[in-house]
Amino acid sequence: MEFLIIFLIIEIARALIREGCSYLIQWLKRFMKKRKHKKYRPYCRGKLKGGPKK
Repeated sequence: MEFLIIFLIIEIARALIREGCSYLIQWLKRFMKKRKHKKYRPYCRGKLKGGPKK
């Protein structure tokens, strides 16, 4: 019985770690995308309008 309980706890921990890691990776990807967009948006706007506003 003890072995089964330990095995179940390990399996639950593995599942939680997998979900946590995938969630963290998705969050990091979103965060990086947001950062990139903020950096490149002004350049794109300037090119589309034919030059910078300055």
